[in-house]
Amino acid sequence: MRYIFIILILLIDIDAFSQKIKQHGFSINYNYQIPVGDLSERFGTSSSVGILYFFQQENNIFYSLEYEYIFGKNIKEDNILSNIETSSNSIISSDGYYANINLMQRGFASHLLMGYAIHFNDNNLSGIYLSSGLGYLQHKIFVETKNQDIPQLNENYKIGYDKQRSGVSAKIITEYKYYSKKGRLQFTSGISYILASTKNDRMYFFNDREFSSDKKYKDNILSFHFGMIVPINRSNKEKFHYY
Repeated sequence: MRYIFIILILLIDIDAFSQKIKQHGFSINYNYQIPVGDLSERFGTSSSVGILYFFQQENNIFYSLEYEYIFGKNIKEDNILSNIETSSNSIISSDGYYANINLMQRGFASHLLMGYAIHFNDNNLSGIYLSSGLGYLQHKIFVETKNQDIPQLNENYKIGYDKQRSGVSAKIITEYKYYSKKGRLQFTSGISYILASTKNDRMYFFNDREFSSDKKYKDNILSFHFGMIVPINRSNKEKFHYY
């Protein structure tokens, strides 16, 4: 997989130097995510916010680099702390009171993408943008203790409960980008799908009292996104005639 990344980057460099830049900029996106496959057994729906840098050439081929931060509260494996809970399913802090603990989803995804833009008007950048690429996905159960003194859940012990998994992923995106004629509004909206092959990052699970396996998981994500485009250099040649 490392060699695939190297070849992809080299191809991007060669093609980028041979074409003029038609547009480039950033987009800031919100994603509503639906877990698919093995990921759906651990989490429910979640969200992510991301930033994407892109540049498009005169031949309408474009490249982009994306990073998104994943977060959510829909945890299906809500018994991961059962080995340190009381008979009433509570955890005692160092001061003798019941601790207030929240379980949340945290993670990130990053992808290098290549695609093609379909414009309905050669003088306007609005249109359908199709892309795909390779990257990396990581997710875990975040144990939030809110600065409480809970010895059995200090920073060293939390990693034994978070069930972190990560691995190489592929992403496919279909989106529509709109550029207003006067340049006052640019937005993007679309659908994407991440296919990831992940494995456990932790050697030992405290709650299960067992070592992790080398099993591969299919952690896939279906996303619907909406975002704003911040162009750096825009080429919109549409002309207007006033009579």
